[in-house]
Amino acid sequence: MKACEKILLFAQHELPDNEQQMMRQHIQTCTDCQKELAFLSQLEAALIPPAAPAETVDKLFAKTTRRTTTVFSRWKKLVFAGMSMAILGLVCWNITDSSTPFDTQEVVAYMNTHLEREYQNLEEDLAALEEDF
Repeated sequence: MKACEKILLFAQHELPDNEQQMMRQHIQTCTDCQKELAFLSQLEAALIPPAAPAETVDKLFAKTTRRTTTVFSRWKKLVFAGMSMAILGLVCWNITDSSTPFDTQEVVAYMNTHLEREYQNLEEDLAALEEDF
C-alpha cells in the first residue's frame, strides 16, 4: 500500500508508531497528502457539534425538572381513584344486591359524564406539558 493511500489511517491515528513516523516524513514532501490531511481535519472539525450555551442548558434543565403542581393536580389521582372505587363498589353492590336503586345503564351513564371531565382535564394538562417542551 502506497503512503498516500494511508492518509486516512494516519489522520485517525490508526497506524503503528513506525508507520506514523514514516507518514509524517512523507507528508512533509507530498502536497497531495498535505491537502488531503487539511481537508480531513476540516471535515472532522465540522462534524463536531457546537456546545449549547450554558444559559440555554440551564433553562432547559429548569424546565425539565420543574414541577408544576396545583391543588387539583396533587389530588387528581386520589380523587380519580376514589371515584373509581366508589363506582366499582356501586357496580359490585348492584351485582350482589338485587334491591339496589341503580341499574347498569345508570352506572355507565354516571361514569361517562363524570369521567369525561377528568379526561378533558388530563388532555389539557398534557397539552400544557407539550407546550413547555
